[in-house]
Amino acid sequence: TTGGGTLQVASGISTGIWDGGGADNNWSTGGNWDQDSVPVFPIGLTFAGSTRLANNNDLSSITASSITFDAAAGAFVLGGNDITLSGNIGFNGNPAVPTTQTVNLNMTWNADKTIDTPTNGNLTLGGNITTAANTLTKVDAGTLTLGGVDGFSSYYLNGGTNIITGTTTINGTDSGSYCYLGNSSAAYNGTLVIQPGAAFNITGNFGDAAVIGRNGGSGTVIQNGGTFTFNPANQTAMIIGATGDSATRAEYDMNGGLLDMSGYTLAVG
Repeated sequence: TTGGGTLQVASGISTGIWDGGGADNNWSTGGNWDQDSVPVFPIGLTFAGSTRLANNNDLSSITASSITFDAAAGAFVLGGNDITLSGNIGFNGNPAVPTTQTVNLNMTWNADKTIDTPTNGNLTLGGNITTAANTLTKVDAGTLTLGGVDGFSSYYLNGGTNIITGTTTINGTDSGSYCYLGNSSAAYNGTLVIQPGAAFNITGNFGDAAVIGRNGGSGTVIQNGGTFTFNPANQTAMIIGATGDSATRAEYDMNGGLLDMSGYTLAVG
């Protein structure tokens, strides 16, 4: 740095941390954010503390560059107006006790997402998720629940559990789209749970067959109800255990509901 003088940094600019110090539950209330000021969007949001856990986005047409839940935070429920999410959503550490964070906002995603739910960190996304041909990757040991009407172009379940209570569609767009549960490493294991009334659909074009447990990974589907529809445009099989690696583990537990293969093959690798 050259020159002289004094640099003054003004206070009062929120860094996007929710502290719930306002008089109501609304995002438009400055007192609910650090520096008692509504964040200037786009910005990453962090929800911390245990005050005003059920809060309301009453702002319009905002973009959050990320949504982070502090590891020590109480169980939040975010509701209100739709947002655009340009970055990831998850935790900044492993909570000391099992904690479920709930986001009931409808969201538009304009980038691929890796959702990391640590051992005690569970995340429920209850709103609808609209994407522009983006990938969902789920990692780590916690649980992700999808409860809205959601669409992705690729899906990797490489850790923990993904529970479907709404309608999730994996609509492949080209040869770069894939659908794998437990892919290519003994460190990767994922369990997909389809609940009564839910729907999980595989459609479109993919670069490979859909695989449950692939090349050393471990994949499990537990269908307790609902409908799993396999109807891609350019693949003719869903494979349970595709591997030359003896560490691979795969299973499909059919406890209820309907598995509709659309005339295609359910194969054991």
